Amino acid sequence: MEQKQDLELFEKDRIALIARDLRDPVVHVIEHIDQVLEGGEPLTAKQRAQLTRARDGAAHLRAVVEDVQDAARFLQGHLCVQLSPQDMRSLISDSIERNAHLAAGKSISLISELPATALRVHLDRRLILQVLNNLISNAIKFSGHGTTIRVGARRTSAGIEAWVADQGQGMQPYELPRLFQKFSGAHSRATAGERGTGLGLYIV
Repeated sequence: MEQKQDLELFEKDRIALIARDLRDPVVHVIEHIDQVLEGGEPLTAKQRAQLTRARDGAAHLRAVVEDVQDAARFLQGHLCVQLSPQDMRSLISDSIERNAHLAAGKSISLISELPATALRVHLDRRLILQVLNNLISNAIKFSGHGTTIRVGARRTSAGIEAWVADQGQGMQPYELPRLFQKFSGAHSRATAGERGTGLGLYIV
């Protein structure tokens, strides 16, 4: 039993180390692409489109690596939550912007449903952005071309309620108990053949 536990701990540590080593090069790639896109050098429309696709691919890889990192931290009991005052509207707007290009590729409309006044709450901005990004990208993945995804939040008596509502294919009743388990969606059929790690909803 002890040998099995040592092996499991070794595997978790190795996964965390691999994810950490992958993340830094991906972040540097994104930074360099951003510098070229935002720099003063003229780019043709084709070059800008190619760089934008490359950046989107790198950003997706970064999100995958962060999912693996946080899954490993959670399994190790090392996931650190850093609370700070935030406006939930800002997080949702940022997440919609991050996923806009992915949605545009399938002609999906991302609709923001937010109140005019601030939705102040104490939370970990990075982790909640990760939750929102996973939910929105998951909705895009399993929604058909030309559909609509609504993302919003409101204040309730219990606090802040946020939602991501799509017009996707839905799930079978027998799938629901496994929805937030590791790799539960790894074999689901995305509408455009997209692939995932099966960790997105587990992280959520």
